[in-house]
Amino acid sequence: MIKKIALALIMFSSTVYANDPVVVWDLHGVVLMRSGTVRTIIQYPHITKLFQNLSWPLIQKFLASAWDAFFNRASSETFVRLGEQYDNPYLSDLTVRISNAQLPMPGVQGVIESLEEEGIQQYVGSNIGATAFADLLDEERNPTIAPLIAKLNPKKSQVVEDGKPLMKPDPAFFKAFLRRNCFNPKKRPIIFIDDREENIRAAEEEGLIGIRFRNAQQLQKRLAQEGIEIPVPDDGMTHFEAYRNFFE
Repeated sequence: MIKKIALALIMFSSTVYANDPVVVWDLHGVVLMRSGTVRTIIQYPHITKLFQNLSWPLIQKFLASAWDAFFNRASSETFVRLGEQYDNPYLSDLTVRISNAQLPMPGVQGVIESLEEEGIQQYVGSNIGATAFADLLDEERNPTIAPLIAKLNPKKSQVVEDGKPLMKPDPAFFKAFLRRNCFNPKKRPIIFIDDREENIRAAEEEGLIGIRFRNAQQLQKRLAQEGIEIPVPDDGMTHFEAYRNFFE
C-alpha cells in the first residue's frame, strides 16, 4: 500500500513538473541593451598591441567574417576564434568586451525575478559566443549583469560554442536546446522571448511558444495571455530606445 502511494505521488509530481512552463530568453536587445560600445573600442587599453599583432591573413579572414556577420549575424565566437588562430589575443579580448558592453534592459530584471519567485525555470537561448557568455557570468567583471544571468540556468542554456553556424534562426539551434534539457514542447509549454521575428518563427516551427519582445510591460501582458501572471514592470520603454546608450 505504501509503495502504491509513493508511486502515485511520484507520478503526480512528474505530471505537474512536465506541465510547468519554461521561459527561454534571448540576451541582446531583450535581457540586455547596448551601452558604451563606441567608448569600449576607443578606450581599449591594448589597441596598439592589437594592430601590432595583425597579419595580412588575419585581416583577410577578419574582413570575410565581418562581411558574413553583416548579412548572417555571425557570433562573437567567430572573432574570438580568429584571434586565437592567428595569435592575436587582443582581438579576442576586444571582441568579448564589445559583445559585453551591455546594461540590463529596464524592467526585464523585474520580470525575471518575478518568474523566479513563481518557480518557473528560465534559460538563455542566444547567439552570444560561449567565451563572451562565460565572461558575462564573471561577477568581478560584470557585477550588475552576472547575478541576473545566473538566474537563467547558464549551464543548461544554448549559446554558440564553437563559431559554427548553430545559431538562430537555424532550427537546429532550438532542437539542440530541447535535446540538452530533455524538453518536449508537446508536453510542456516552452516560451521563447526574442526581439527578431525570424527567430520567433523558427522557434514556433519547433513547437515553442514565441513572444516577440518590445518592452517589459508588453512582455508582462503577453505572459499573462500564456497564463503566467506577474506584477507590471516599472519600465515600459520601447525596444528602439534600448539602444540609446550605444554611443555613450
